[in-house]
Amino acid sequence: MVWIYPPGRRGWMKTHDFSFGAGIGNEGFFENLRTDLREVLETWASSALAGMNVSDVSSVGVIARSVTHAQAAENIDLLCERLANVLRSLSELER
Repeated sequence: MVWIYPPGRRGWMKTHDFSFGAGIGNEGFFENLRTDLREVLETWASSALAGMNVSDVSSVGVIARSVTHAQAAENIDLLCERLANVLRSLSELER
C-alpha cells in the first residue's frame, strides 16, 4: 500500500507524508496470510524505501515506513521500479 498525505498532515494510524507498506490494521493480519503472499508483502514493506532516510510508521497489523515529499520526488524512478516489482511478484503468485 501507499498512503500519501499533504506535508505536515498525519494520516491513518501513524502514516504521514509518503508512507509505503502492507497491512490492514488487524492484529494477526500477517500471521493469517498464506506464506507466499505474506513474504511478498513483508519484503515490499521492508524494501520499498530501502536506502532512504525513513521513519518507521508501523502499527498493529501494519508494517510501514515513511519518507518526506522531497525524498519521494528525488527517488521517484526507484520507487516506481520497486512498486512494479511488488506488483509483478503478486501477479506471479499461485491463485
